Amino acid sequence: MKALQELFQSPEFYPVILDMEHKVLRFVRMSPETYRNSVFLDLRTRQVGSSTFDIRLDDLLLAARRAPGVSKKTHYILNSAYCCSTLLARYFELLPSCFVLKEPRLLSQIAVMEHRADLPWEPVFDLCVKLLSRTYTPEQIVVMKPVDCCSLIGERLLQFNPQASITFLMTPLRQFLLSILKSGERRDWARMRIRTVFRNMGAAPQLAGVDPETLGVPQAAACLWLIHHYLYQQLAAGPHRSRVRLVNGQELADCPRQILPAILEAAGLALDCNGLAALIDHPSMRKYSKDLSRPYDASSRDRELAEVERCWAGELAQGLLWAQKHGWECESIAAACA
Repeated sequence: MKALQELFQSPEFYPVILDMEHKVLRFVRMSPETYRNSVFLDLRTRQVGSSTFDIRLDDLLLAARRAPGVSKKTHYILNSAYCCSTLLARYFELLPSCFVLKEPRLLSQIAVMEHRADLPWEPVFDLCVKLLSRTYTPEQIVVMKPVDCCSLIGERLLQFNPQASITFLMTPLRQFLLSILKSGERRDWARMRIRTVFRNMGAAPQLAGVDPETLGVPQAAACLWLIHHYLYQQLAAGPHRSRVRLVNGQELADCPRQILPAILEAAGLALDCNGLAALIDHPSMRKYSKDLSRPYDASSRDRELAEVERCWAGELAQGLLWAQKHGWECESIAAACA
């Protein structure tokens, strides 16, 4: 049990997945470099060595009850997907004071886990957040960029840690639709997402009665956007709203000098003008966020979206019209982000 208690003190062993069938949590050994070099902390995790370590869930739950609660600065980048959230995570990753987790698979598992009699959700959530909140040094801030389904547990993340804060990142609906329509993989993803993870529409009342099986690609993408906007609105009206900030991902890509300072401040960080300039002008920021071998910047993104709009104007119009019929009132989220 002493060894298990020590597990809660360092992120050296990363909990990569919960094996539901065997009731074990699988760990891999990591280093600061492998965390940074992992595009995402899922099946693409770049671990140290090849060994995995399975620990019984019951043993970990008992150890978690004895471990101290999490009360340290933690910043979550909740997002609608395809909205420059990886770009924002990479900005944080350039700061030595931040320990960044990009799309930890375990948190997404917990977010969509069905309540089961043999697997109590609250204790498992408590265990997983404690494990994902470890840092290499006490003064580091955890910055976690989860996948889109974790928007479902935003309120719970804020309740768990009084020092947690959230940047809720979205792009305007038009840009979001184009980012889905441009790729066959993303088109399939949108339809599957709305049929599985968000089948209950995130409890958004304006989407009650929508049958996910009937939605084409543009309608499914528009529906996903409306669900995330509703989830943000719930956070913004909730008891922890002072710790939540909506950010327009398009503006982050276009105008980082204007957008980043407020995000950093919300995370408990501050940079002077020289520090901010070094962050924004870092060479890696002119690369594609998910593939650093590929040159990419805001201008590249704008040209790409313009070409997609030319090719998929008809489906774009379908998505916008569907959203308008289901409560969408304005083209941009800029006013809400101000």
